[in-house]
Amino acid sequence: EMLRSLVGSEMCIRDSFNIAIEKDAEYYDSYYMRAVAYSSDKSELTDINKAIDDLNKYLEHDPDDVAALNLLKVLQ
Repeated sequence: EMLRSLVGSEMCIRDSFNIAIEKDAEYYDSYYMRAVAYSSDKSELTDINKAIDDLNKYLEHDPDDVAALNLLKVLQ
């Protein structure tokens, strides 16, 4: 039951970033935060390819973000 609740919470968090991006595709912080959610190894929603895609989109806007660059390096 607890695991199902955690997965539901993760989906809600991911969905909130999806909604933010749909409303304003230029709100680049949502791409970074969704990438973090997709890259978590403790998540049922882990999708490294989507995380990399979102990080690349975010880095188009902020190419000097050290945290994003480091996460991208780890994922690749």
